Amino acid sequence: MLLGGGNKLVDKEATLLFDLNKRALDFRNSKQYFIGDRIIHYGTLLKHGHIIKFIKRILEDVFRVLFKKKSNPSVEKLDFQKEYQGEKIAVYTAIYGQYDAIMEPLYKDPKCDYYIFTDQELPTDSIWKKVGVYFPAEVNTPLLKNRYVKMMPHHVLPQYRYSIYIDGNLIITSAISQYFVNFKCKSGIGMHLHPSNTSIYEEVKYNLRLHKITKDEASRIRAIYDKCKMPRKFGMTECNVIMRDSENDICKNIMECWWEHLLNGIKRDQLYFTYVLYLLGYTINDLFIIGKNINANPMFIRKEHN
Repeated sequence: MLLGGGNKLVDKEATLLFDLNKRALDFRNSKQYFIGDRIIHYGTLLKHGHIIKFIKRILEDVFRVLFKKKSNPSVEKLDFQKEYQGEKIAVYTAIYGQYDAIMEPLYKDPKCDYYIFTDQELPTDSIWKKVGVYFPAEVNTPLLKNRYVKMMPHHVLPQYRYSIYIDGNLIITSAISQYFVNFKCKSGIGMHLHPSNTSIYEEVKYNLRLHKITKDEASRIRAIYDKCKMPRKFGMTECNVIMRDSENDICKNIMECWWEHLLNGIKRDQLYFTYVLYLLGYTINDLFIIGKNINANPMFIRKEHN
């Protein structure tokens, strides 16, 4: 485990860790890796007689490359020349139930405090500090507990102005405070753009295809979008990393509205965030864009959920 400090050596460690993961992502996002990975995957499906899955996978890949014009993303860069000089940042995650295993950051940024909200036991040498929280009566499932903590830093960490939430399946590799060097936007919220979907309507199709929602739920949520004339080209974010300025009233208003829609609707938070932005009169341009694709951001290593 690498620990941060305040000298040049530690800054070097943060840069080296970021660069190391960048090289790994450069390889993983290369055309050579993509082609080789698909050949192996297709071969495995055929070997085990999964003909229908083989055909579906081929069609999905053709659609991805030709029709969505989706190619492997360019890996993000980060300027380490300027250091964040502001107040302490709360870096936090929330893991309830058995959805994710607890994963330690690879680097401890001295400009951040690390918190975890969880019902699991922590290792004695964990970077994370376990925090208890009082949940409203309606917050009574592991999923709702996660989402409440995720959306409400102004309630669960009120002593911090700046915070950054990360999903439990992400490992932080470097000095995450660097994203706050230039953190400035109308909404006080920062996110990545979605790696594949450009609209919330596409997100509905994606969730339906993966059986994360039912056909009835898909119809109901589309009706909500259509009723308020949600633009089909509004833009789409991925909500697994969220930067926030909790002294920004717009930020708090968006979070409260997002939570209310999730609590009273379908339990998929990404189906509501950009809808809430539009409903309250804001656009994607009012956000701070951390990056175009988290899968190409060397600040994070992404694991599959349990």
